[in-house]
Amino acid sequence: MTTATKPKARDNGRLSLVDAAFRALSEVGTPLSMADLLAAIGSKQLWTPPRGGKTPDCSLRSAIYVDLRRGDKSRFIRHPDHTYSARQTGTEQVA
Repeated sequence: MTTATKPKARDNGRLSLVDAAFRALSEVGTPLSMADLLAAIGSKQLWTPPRGGKTPDCSLRSAIYVDLRRGDKSRFIRHPDHTYSARQTGTEQVA
């Protein structure tokens, strides 16, 4: 991981939801659906809703879509089967 894509802890020491997603996808190494991604984040205890959010899946999906708009600079890859993976800098090709 380069420093530009390395997840950073916030001032309070917690990762943001999108940073937690990137870390979980990087560790798993295989594409995950949104539900599986949230389960992986929860099982690794990377993130918990700060105010008991009811729709973390919508928040995460939105944050990933915003990141995907960055094109080749995005940290994520969206696959045709609606799964997501972490972009490993310079090591994969987007289908």
